Amino acid sequence: MDLKNKFFWFVAVSIVIALLILTALILLFLTQLRPDETAVLFRIFKHYFVYFFGGALLLMGIIVVVLDGIFHTYILPISRLAEETQLINSVNPSHRIRLEGSKDIIRLARIINEGADRFEALKREVDQKISRATAETEVEKNILAAIMAELPEGVLICNA
Repeated sequence: MDLKNKFFWFVAVSIVIALLILTALILLFLTQLRPDETAVLFRIFKHYFVYFFGGALLLMGIIVVVLDGIFHTYILPISRLAEETQLINSVNPSHRIRLEGSKDIIRLARIINEGADRFEALKREVDQKISRATAETEVEKNILAAIMAELPEGVLICNA
């Protein structure tokens, strides 16, 4: 299940639980009223139903917009951050994370990019040292081969 589905399942379950609690509270409230009070309340609700319905729709729209903003500001960037960090660590050390999302996620992405820069610099330095050591070893091997070629007699070299 992808991240978007998980988030919206969480939201849907949360809304259902909230509606169940709200329904239980309304039923508890209605059972505490006398019959004439209940009739007055239903008459008011029936007369102003359009306003209650419009307010509920407006509230649901605001909730959807806020949840969508949270999803695109916090949840999706964290998922992308994890994927791009894995990309840096496994395949492409020169890849850098695009900075987008909330302020904290951007800060985290900068820190990861700085770490990747340091890692790449260290890797480059190690590769240069290995290249220098290989070249020096090759020079020493050639010198030893030249000396061995000039010796008139065979030499046996042993180490401990």
